[in-house]
Amino acid sequence: MVLASALKGGKLLASDNCKDVFITISNQTPDEVKVKKFEYGDFDKENWKTENMFGIDGFQKLMARQHYSWTRDLEAVKDDKTELRVTYVHHIGGSKWGSDLTETTGEFTCKEGLNKTVTLTK
Repeated sequence: MVLASALKGGKLLASDNCKDVFITISNQTPDEVKVKKFEYGDFDKENWKTENMFGIDGFQKLMARQHYSWTRDLEAVKDDKTELRVTYVHHIGGSKWGSDLTETTGEFTCKEGLNKTVTLTK
């Protein structure tokens, strides 16, 4: 029982966290973009978990060909299959931004110390 091993007294065990995952979002579009959301898949629970790492503004702007990196512990996906998903918009001009777009990595097994890049291309 995966769920039973992940829970103890209703709390997630830290040992189920995929620790020190080095994540990079790389903007390979010709435009400035605003990254609005970062998520990873919890296949056991069949849902996406949102990771808040963009500060009080709730987003991260990236110029064309720029990247943003950080290290995170991803809950409940240690040694499990997962995917990373990023929601972003293109800067149209002035204060206008385009419609939401998403990029999703392929499926991979989360291991401690893993390096993973989400490349924005749309």
